[in-house]
Amino acid sequence: MLIPSDIRIAGAYVLCKGLFVLQVGPNKEGDKFGMVRLGGHREGNETALDTAKCEVYEEDQVEITPFNPNTTYYLSE
Repeated sequence: MLIPSDIRIAGAYVLCKGLFVLQVGPNKEGDKFGMVRLGGHREGNETALDTAKCEVYEEDQVEITPFNPNTTYYLSE
């Protein structure tokens, strides 16, 4: 799978014991809560996979093992 090198953020949907691990936090306005996937911004020369692994570990102390998904989405601006 070819992943563009200009990816700025990356994350993962983590499945553990049949359940998804998500973060709960406020929206930008601070008036509602929502659930989001684990992830964050790329640093230095990290690949998208390196970024996802590092961010998931930093946020939840979980080491992830990626698999090839059926579908991958990219958002281009």
